[in-house]
Amino acid sequence: MPRGHKQHCEFAQFDISAILNFLSACKHFKPFLTKGENVKKVINVRNVVMHSPDLKMNNEDMNRHLETIFQFADMLNSKVSALSVLREKIEQFNNILDKNFNQTEVDGQHKDLKTMVDFQEVLNREQQALKDRIEYLITHFEGNLDKNENSPDMTTLMEFLHQNKDLLENLGPEVYKLKGMQTKLNQHEKQINNLTNRVDQLEKVKETTNTAGQSSSQITNYPKFIKDNRSWLINTVKNIDQILDDLSELHSESVANVKAKQTKQAMMRELLLYVNCERIAKDLFNALLKHEKRPMEERLKGL
Repeated sequence: MPRGHKQHCEFAQFDISAILNFLSACKHFKPFLTKGENVKKVINVRNVVMHSPDLKMNNEDMNRHLETIFQFADMLNSKVSALSVLREKIEQFNNILDKNFNQTEVDGQHKDLKTMVDFQEVLNREQQALKDRIEYLITHFEGNLDKNENSPDMTTLMEFLHQNKDLLENLGPEVYKLKGMQTKLNQHEKQINNLTNRVDQLEKVKETTNTAGQSSSQITNYPKFIKDNRSWLINTVKNIDQILDDLSELHSESVANVKAKQTKQAMMRELLLYVNCERIAKDLFNALLKHEKRPMEERLKGL
């Protein structure tokens, strides 16, 4: 059996979902299930009930789902005689529910409950349903964190339990597991968000780099670029010393004259006087891309 049932070896260890899926998938049962769609309908009923967002159901849906279950039981009556009393048992339990939820309380006691046994039966069924739902949520998320987000079902269930302190107390071990899984989901979601933000940042850097690279690759006439952007270069470029180090074709005397100037603007103005050939213009252009990366990226975008 898949997921949380791998370690289960006895019939009593399986919940109703596992048993229904087993009936639906195993070839052994096909001769008994004359209408295979009935099994799927009952499985759907189970899923609707277990995944109800507010743990509620109106009377019309309840009656319709019960009729689906009764039809399934009638189909198996010849093989499982105990199912013949299913309708009667469910109707008895519904009567208990009606009394439990419709009668007023007097001094903390339900006035018209037939016996405390009936009342305990309601509590036992309620707790078992919640245990099944908690186990489903845990097995659904455990080992599949990458495929899931923090489930609204889990949040809704925790809110319901906090509003019903008796259930919260009686389902202590299950609630502890559920809280542990919720913590794991929160941590995983935080890690995913961090990774997503990091990827977004890298994508932006990559996009900017590609844009600059594409723009710079479109420049082929380097002397023209230097000439057309002379004023911008004089007012913008700051890392002139680093740029001079990359201009290997520039005479040492010219370099000295540039460094002798007192301001960045004066240094750049002097440097541009020596850009008198294609090779030096290209070296200066590449040095600007290297040492004045961001201003050059912005400049090239506007071209």
